[in-house]
Amino acid sequence: MSAKGVIFHEYGDSSKLKIEDVPIEEPTKGHVRVKMMAVGLNRAEVVFVEGKFTEQPKDLRKGSSLGYEGAGIVDKVGEGVKKFKVGDRVAVLCNVLMSEYPTNMEECIFPEYALVKMLDGQSFQDAASTWLAYLTAYFALVTNAKLKKGDWAVITAAGSSAGLAAVQMAKYLGANVIATSRTSSKRDLLMKFGADRFIATNEEDIKEKILEYTGGKGAHLIYDSVGGDWLEKLADATAVRGIIIEYGKPGPKPMILPYYQCFSKFLTFKVYFMAEYTTLPDCLEEAVQFINKLLPKTQSIVGKTFKGIEQLPEGHKFLEGNNVFGKAVVEFSDCGKTSMPSQ
Repeated sequence: MSAKGVIFHEYGDSSKLKIEDVPIEEPTKGHVRVKMMAVGLNRAEVVFVEGKFTEQPKDLRKGSSLGYEGAGIVDKVGEGVKKFKVGDRVAVLCNVLMSEYPTNMEECIFPEYALVKMLDGQSFQDAASTWLAYLTAYFALVTNAKLKKGDWAVITAAGSSAGLAAVQMAKYLGANVIATSRTSSKRDLLMKFGADRFIATNEEDIKEKILEYTGGKGAHLIYDSVGGDWLEKLADATAVRGIIIEYGKPGPKPMILPYYQCFSKFLTFKVYFMAEYTTLPDCLEEAVQFINKLLPKTQSIVGKTFKGIEQLPEGHKFLEGNNVFGKAVVEFSDCGKTSMPSQ
């Protein structure tokens, strides 16, 4: 028995991704087999195919699949599995290596602890786009920044899926949100997602605007995935005892630690990778419970949908262009509609 999957045999761009037949595996003890219905696409996967990510394929000569996110239906469980049964609708928690448990296949195997039941009424597209963005936001905003009502939070590159999740989570926590994007083209959409203020970083001075919006006090949190040479400006615009969190894969320009600002204003500077916390079961469970309470109050972060597993390479090619607002998703069958505001 075989199913279709995305496989690459050499490093490079999306042109290296091919649709191939792969064996359907049997779930071993503690593992679950899932018929995938939709997968979310992420920049991490682009970097993985390039061979520049924090993990590498197990054996590229034999071929490797990829993918952190996805959602589907349990079609077989291994010995000892207690949380799931055949027919359950589940999503992948992104707490395992994609080199070992990739999602970009029609039939996938996961350890029981890497899955969570979908919420009632949740679409497969939304479930496939939830956990990487919202877990990333949770461990930054809640665990590290301890964001609370009345705080000012700056979310850079806010039009990304991680940015949209962070904007909505920050508002849920009662914070005032300053969203940034390179141009003003995404202003209205970001305001629809809950941003209180907006900065077009190619058109306005980010330091001056943050200080203007915060009455000169600065922001408690700078949640930044851009990095580069504007860190000093961001530090100048951070409030006393505030926190700067750098996450994701920042741009190619070197980062210079804003030491003086950190020293003089008692700032915390955190370089952050979600896996620091998703590998701790208690931390992960706490986050899942929080996010499941938040999700019914949020808008979908799905911004682009591709139809059919054959479109997976095209979806990854689209991602390379950095033009997506929100999350790009590939659905393998009719999975229902999302609620992304019209663009």
